Formats: sequence, C-alpha cells, structure tokens
Amino acid sequence: MTQSRKPQILSAIQEVLEESSGLDLAGADPSLTYLALGLDSLSLTQVGIALKKKVGSKVTFRQLLEDFPTLEALTTHLDAVLPADAFAPLPT
Repeated sequence: MTQSRKPQILSAIQEVLEESSGLDLAGADPSLTYLALGLDSLSLTQVGIALKKKVGSKVTFRQLLEDFPTLEALTTHLDAVLPADAFAPLPT
C-alpha cells in the first residue's frame, strides 16, 4: 500500500508561508483561504517565489488566489505535478 506524501508537502508549504509572512500556521485549518489565515498580497507574491525554490514548482500569485486559494488545494496540486520521488513518504 502506497502512503501519501501530502503531509510532507503540506508541511513544506506551511514552512514557506510562515517564513514569508512571519505568521505561525501550526494547526491552521488547511481549508481556509490564505487571506483568512492572515496573509496579504505581498506575502503571497513572496510565497510564489519561495515555493519555486523549495519545491521546484512555479506557482504564481494569481494561481494562489484563483486556482489554489487554500493549503489543501495547493497541496493537492503539488502532489499531482511534482515528480514521484519528491517528498516521498518515509518508510515505516
């Protein structure tokens, strides 16, 4: 049975968001929008740049607002587009 890598991807996204915004997002509801979490447009612009560096996938400010407006949506998107070996779950 294959384990999901989504928890690792979500953790990486939260780390990028925290570093870009200065907010503590531990325990944040992944279904809330970035704006509801307290991020502003400047933070989201920086998040797009930082995600490219951290996970290797470009996500634009516009995509963050329109296509992937929540941690949950962005995690699902990155899970679909990242190479299979990226964020591979650790063996148990």
